[in-house]
Amino acid sequence: MTYSEFGRQIRSNNAFGTDHGTAAPMFVFGAAVKQQVIGNNPFIPDEVDKQEGVAIQYEFADVYASMLRQWLGMSDSKKIPMIFERPVLSLPICSAVFDEQTLPLQTGKTWGKLTVSPQKFTQKIQLTFYCKEVTQVKLVMLNASGGVVQTIAEGRAEAGEHTYTVNTGKFNLGNYYFYLTTVHFTATVQGRKTG
Repeated sequence: MTYSEFGRQIRSNNAFGTDHGTAAPMFVFGAAVKQQVIGNNPFIPDEVDKQEGVAIQYEFADVYASMLRQWLGMSDSKKIPMIFERPVLSLPICSAVFDEQTLPLQTGKTWGKLTVSPQKFTQKIQLTFYCKEVTQVKLVMLNASGGVVQTIAEGRAEAGEHTYTVNTGKFNLGNYYFYLTTVHFTATVQGRKTG
């Protein structure tokens, strides 16, 4: 498994390269690894701030937890979220090293979705997410460098729609990313503070 402690920024620097950023691809090799790509091409906004990185789709903890289960055979599913201090997804990475019941990787249409309104905001933004069933959630607001600006929701979420209004008057202008992680799916949406 490859791992880099830093991703890359979107905009080039003065030397026409890119500086350290937020997200990066990971590669897993081996006979038991499913031959596939997990994730989508990243969304890159029309207006990119200096030092802005690509939005995270899956956290390293999701990959590590999946490898602990599927490759190393860690069977106590209650301990894994305790290790990473949050709910983790079980990504379908390995075929059959250990016989784990891997949840199929769900799309937002199946298990839930996350929306922001308006996408260009000034003093406040409204976030709405839908969960098909009861789950543990964490919803955070990230700046363009990937740093957590605010935790919006964390804990148990009942099935159904959940709406939060975030006051953004004190935040700097620029792009922000809203990252939702649950036991069954993750979602990232972008919004831009314009005034």
